[in-house]
Amino acid sequence: SATGGVLQSPVRWTFTTPPPGITTSHPKDEPARRDTLMFAAFDQDVDPQAVLETIVVRAGQAPVRARLATAEEVKADDVVSRRTAEAGEGRWIAFRAVEPLLADSRVAVTVGPGTQSAEGPRRTEKPQGWSFRTYGPLRVTEHQCGWRKGECPPFTPWQIAFSNPIDAKAFRKERVRVVPELPALKVDVYGQRMVVSGRATGRTAYRVTLAAELQDAFGQTLGQDEAVDFQVTAAPQSLTAAGNGFVVLDPAAGPRFSVYSVNHDALKVRAYAVGPSDWPAFQKHMQLSWNNTARPEPPGRLVLSKTVPVSARPDELTEMRLDLSPALPGGHGQIILVVDPAVPPKDSGPRQRVITWLQATRIGLDAFAGTRSLTAWASSLADGRPLPGALVELQPAGVVLKGTTGADGLAVLPLASQPSGVLVARLGDDLAILPDTVSWWSNGSGWKRGEPRDDLRWYVFDDRKMYRPGEEVRIKGWIRRVGCGEEGDVKPLADAAQAVAYALRDSRGNEVARGSARLNAWGAFDLGVKLPPTMNLGHTQVKLVADATPGPAWNQSREHEHGFEVQEFRRPEFEVTAEAAAGPYFVGGSADATVTAAYYAGGALTGADVTWRVAATPGSFTPPNRDDFTFGEWTPWWETRFDGEPPRVETFQGRTDPAGKHHLRMDFIAVDPPRATSVQAEATVTDVNRQAWTATASLLVHPAAVYVGLKSDRLFVQRGQALRVQAIVTDLDGQAVTGRPVSLRAERLEWERQDGEWKEAPVDGQDCALQSAGEAGECRFETKEGGPYRVTATVTDDRGRRNQSRLRLWVAGGTLPPSREVEQEKVTLIPDKKEYAAGETAEVLVLAPFTPAEGVLSLRRAGILRTERFRMSGSSETLRVRIEEGWTPNVHVQVDLVGSAPRTTDAGLPDPALPTRPAFATGTLNLSVPPKQRTLGLSVTPRDKALEPGGKTVLDVTLRDGAGQAVAGGEIAVVVVDEAILSLTGYRLPDPLQVFYAQRQSSVHADSHLRAAVILGRPQDVTTEMEDKLAALGYAGRLSGAVAESVMVQAMPAAPAAKAMRARAEPPQPIRTRIDFNALALFAASLPTDAMGRAQVVVKLPDSLTRYRVMAVAATTGNAFGSGESTITARLPLMVRPSPPRFLNFGDRFELPVVVQNQTDTPLSVAVAVRSSNADLVAGPGRRVHVPANDRVEIRFPAAAKSAGTARFQVGAVSGAWADASEVQLPVWTPATTEAFATYGQIDQGAIAQPVKAPPDVVPEFGGLEVTTSSTALQAL
Repeated sequence: SATGGVLQSPVRWTFTTPPPGITTSHPKDEPARRDTLMFAAFDQDVDPQAVLETIVVRAGQAPVRARLATAEEVKADDVVSRRTAEAGEGRWIAFRAVEPLLADSRVAVTVGPGTQSAEGPRRTEKPQGWSFRTYGPLRVTEHQCGWRKGECPPFTPWQIAFSNPIDAKAFRKERVRVVPELPALKVDVYGQRMVVSGRATGRTAYRVTLAAELQDAFGQTLGQDEAVDFQVTAAPQSLTAAGNGFVVLDPAAGPRFSVYSVNHDALKVRAYAVGPSDWPAFQKHMQLSWNNTARPEPPGRLVLSKTVPVSARPDELTEMRLDLSPALPGGHGQIILVVDPAVPPKDSGPRQRVITWLQATRIGLDAFAGTRSLTAWASSLADGRPLPGALVELQPAGVVLKGTTGADGLAVLPLASQPSGVLVARLGDDLAILPDTVSWWSNGSGWKRGEPRDDLRWYVFDDRKMYRPGEEVRIKGWIRRVGCGEEGDVKPLADAAQAVAYALRDSRGNEVARGSARLNAWGAFDLGVKLPPTMNLGHTQVKLVADATPGPAWNQSREHEHGFEVQEFRRPEFEVTAEAAAGPYFVGGSADATVTAAYYAGGALTGADVTWRVAATPGSFTPPNRDDFTFGEWTPWWETRFDGEPPRVETFQGRTDPAGKHHLRMDFIAVDPPRATSVQAEATVTDVNRQAWTATASLLVHPAAVYVGLKSDRLFVQRGQALRVQAIVTDLDGQAVTGRPVSLRAERLEWERQDGEWKEAPVDGQDCALQSAGEAGECRFETKEGGPYRVTATVTDDRGRRNQSRLRLWVAGGTLPPSREVEQEKVTLIPDKKEYAAGETAEVLVLAPFTPAEGVLSLRRAGILRTERFRMSGSSETLRVRIEEGWTPNVHVQVDLVGSAPRTTDAGLPDPALPTRPAFATGTLNLSVPPKQRTLGLSVTPRDKALEPGGKTVLDVTLRDGAGQAVAGGEIAVVVVDEAILSLTGYRLPDPLQVFYAQRQSSVHADSHLRAAVILGRPQDVTTEMEDKLAALGYAGRLSGAVAESVMVQAMPAAPAAKAMRARAEPPQPIRTRIDFNALALFAASLPTDAMGRAQVVVKLPDSLTRYRVMAVAATTGNAFGSGESTITARLPLMVRPSPPRFLNFGDRFELPVVVQNQTDTPLSVAVAVRSSNADLVAGPGRRVHVPANDRVEIRFPAAAKSAGTARFQVGAVSGAWADASEVQLPVWTPATTEAFATYGQIDQGAIAQPVKAPPDVVPEFGGLEVTTSSTALQAL
């Protein structure tokens, strides 16, 4: 032991490995062919021939001789070949009977005992095996309906089992007949099972006859017709009602409410009179009553209790109209309605109870909540006319929050810090309540006051986004306070924070650096972090924390994370761009794509190899301002489709011309089905040193010059209701195209098994033809059966090119209650401009879905700024909004309309004989107000646009405000970085204006509309008498002088030219070797501007031959920001660029590629020499090459690494007076691994000699031998 103790006697133990065991076998479960392959997989390697000798096969009682299956037989059997791959090589056996097996007999396979593994000597002691059955005649073995014996309710699928699998490819639905006729008949086959479904009638006997031609997977048929019977039992009991527990009764239908029942003879009806204060107790009651067992007493006073008989035919859904007049005296009031079956249900299935808060009122109520106040809008529920003098109140709030609506029906109530869950409106003896939410589980929520707060907004950037280990990262940032309320704005940081702490973590979460930086007068900081040379590669995060006092005021914004990449990479030497000729592009036309390749240091890549990869995939296109229509193929947002088509790909080869360009013409021949197609033309350019870079041009190809759009007011309807689909034809700009024939086809989709695969097949097609006009036309399609429907619209342009769109709708398959909800409609808002400046007036065109209409315009910006009322007598109206500076960068315009719309029958058809129904609609529009007055004009101009590597120049910086005046005391950060490194990540400095002036949300609280809870009455119950009663009660009075036709919302108060590169030869000079290849040339974190708004900084370029991007960002101490860019090119008339590998191993032999580029207009004879350190140039150090004008050539120098360490190469090129030299270095790694050996012994006296033999094939120049001793063998562990 570690403490010196020893075992007194040896300790021994034994274990055994198991004999082979069968893991899977085949065939099983389904009938098999008489010549089937038998298969077994084992948990270890086996010898198939040895295993076969222990196998006994019996068909019935007779033994069967077996042989191993051949490789061809295994490959031809899909199941067995798949299972051999799953089992693994050497762990399976496949065999078959020498003679065909007996038909329709049980086959038993016994393996062992005595089966031996190929991995050890142990044999199995017990037999293993399995059994299966060979196929016999095809016959029906059983049939059943549903899953509970004796129960076969309507819509339950019928199942028929067969002795053999049915041939799915040969199956035809016509071989199954049902008597009496089964509507919506559908037949599916799954192996040995057939499933028949349809719309069966309860308490009816059906006979299913299977045709004699029905075929199994073995080619056999039934031989004669066979019939099976199904007795459909009664439909399950049910009791439901419309709404979600909160319902407003139809003002034109009287105090009646419908419930829907199946197979109930009587219903027990109770009503409890309640008031607004009972709403919290009702929510609690609903929580307790959600299951079938709880029966708590609802709040309120019992005012109605009776049992109502139900007169209905068995198994049919029956609508019961409950007359609630006794519980609602005067035709209005608030009650909780509870409806139960008179006889408790027989089973404990879904809850059969109706619990609903019902209110009968003539008041239509809407609520728009901001952060500190709520705007209540009271209007006539029947037609939307304003209700002046209504008393409105928020309950419960702990304080009195009351008001009275003005002549426009509006009242503004202050919000309290405690939530208010219900808005109450009273007018005479009428009362309406509008909950914040009707959800049962939202106790404690509601409207409450939100105090404006400030967030900290961070703008942070680094110099180049990608770094190697060991390099320094430079980071610059500004922090500002941003108000979050309706009138919130960008403000100076002031004394909100004094410093920023940072922590740097690598891609694995290890902290590698920590520190802090002070904030200056501009609210800015900068820091530099040296990366460890052994840092983990990958995404790296810097966590920044401002020393602002923690608390809710900052909303966690005192912390910010900034990321960048740490990678090993090779620097690009040239850039590639691709672009397509100006569109639009159409099928039948063509387009030219152009790729351009040029060195960052200047000069085109002439004669470079170009590979084009052109991919075409289905695309999408929606014309402007037509988002309410579907163009192309519509996919529901709740479905994830994985059946996307693979792209069609073509490849082409070419070479760049003397300008470094290559052109590709693409012809767009046809597309089927006609739809927009996205084309990606990807070009890869390869230089002479095999460095390759890629660029892509994207195009959208239109199938035609016109598009057809589709929309439907409802995504689903009940069976028997018409599908109403609107279609409009537009050009590419969204303008309506008239006089164009449009064909629409509606098809019901059924899943069918075709050729053994499940596919959606169209059935029951219906056609409709339209002539396009300025407005959308409408088609109606019958829905005799439930299921998904696909509506396809097709249009043709002047050149005969087709375009189509598809819309998918749904039809409920069973008998469901009619849909009588009042759905919110959409208001279309169209602005006159794309963006606005402070002081301008925005004109917004309002298109109403119904007229006349009463409207509320609300301006929103993280809350509600203000509201205005207006009235629409026609279908359109223009509203005018004067833009304010404080609304930067955006303000949301919302228009809410109330009124009435034509009423439809339960089949969804308009009926002009019926009175109108309540209607409401909303539309929103985001107006852009860019911070133009807060945008700084920043120009950064190098005095020399082109320099030699290592050269110096001055950057002149000027700063102007939005009015063009000089900005004194501004702060400017200037960064000069190698463009080639930036191209690896596509990095550009973020725009500070987009960061500090991010888009503001519309509001902090959802609007509430009482009309959303209206359930319309039965059309036959609706009369015009109710409208006369409303007029008598004073609800139909007109607003006089309180509404404007339009709303006016009033507002509150050259650079010096760069030197050209010298083109004439100078006297010979010593060759300067370029050794500084740092990507960062300058990081000037804080340059203050003088009184003239100017600043200067000197930049010295490193030695790279490249183009440098000059990036600058500016800020004032307040809320103005700007950015600017320019470039500097480092180049020489003669340039030499070595392209070494990133590293070497000791003993490597390689070729050092060197590219020599001639930037002059005459050919040059160039002498190239290489000098190396720690590497041998095995083919000599010098070459002479001929380089054409404005071209380049590659030279390769064979070399070999000498020893571990660093290899250096100096490459020089001379031609007359032109010369260039570059030095590169790369690590040479040691190809060494560690091997450890241990031995132990005992020294009784004196010493012992331990022989040590070095491992063979070692490299003697590296490594060593280390010997350690210890008093215990445990030390090696």
